[in-house]
Amino acid sequence: MINLNSPPYEAPAQTMELPSLRARIIEVALRRQFLSLMMNQVSEARRVWDEENQDKLLALKAAQTDLAAEEQALREATIIAFKETGNKAPAPGVGIREITHLDYDPKTALAYALEHRVALELNKKVFEGIARAEKLEFVTVRAEAQATIAQDLDKVLGTEAAAKAMAALSDELETILKPYEARMPEEQP
Repeated sequence: MINLNSPPYEAPAQTMELPSLRARIIEVALRRQFLSLMMNQVSEARRVWDEENQDKLLALKAAQTDLAAEEQALREATIIAFKETGNKAPAPGVGIREITHLDYDPKTALAYALEHRVALELNKKVFEGIARAEKLEFVTVRAEAQATIAQDLDKVLGTEAAAKAMAALSDELETILKPYEARMPEEQP
């Protein structure tokens, strides 16, 4: 077994197509096609529903806007009542929570942190950029294999090869799709 994470890794001189790997590629291609079909059906159903329920959607949007405006007015009135009375619960259902904010000059704060050696945090992105450029002795650089899958597997498989593979896997496809069939919307004429 080849460990791709242990250097030095050299790719085989010739790409071998393993039957199990090809079967998995075909499986992913079929599942992508099925997902695409389902997404298209759901998208169309939503479009039709949105069209048929446009008045309800407009009323919903108006209700959301009205509620947001009324909630903001209530918050403002609650703050006014608190400032006038000092009561953090000026009426049932509303209250005041005081939030503490700190205002300071970032340069002065950084100088303080450096001087006292506190509140310092490593910026990983900047550090790793420096470490790559300067080859720091205490940093180990390692390569890790990451698999990629072509977006258009039908193109990779070739139309004829994909058709043959789909025909050969039709029984398996029925097994794969069986759990989804009950959830699939019926096609409209």
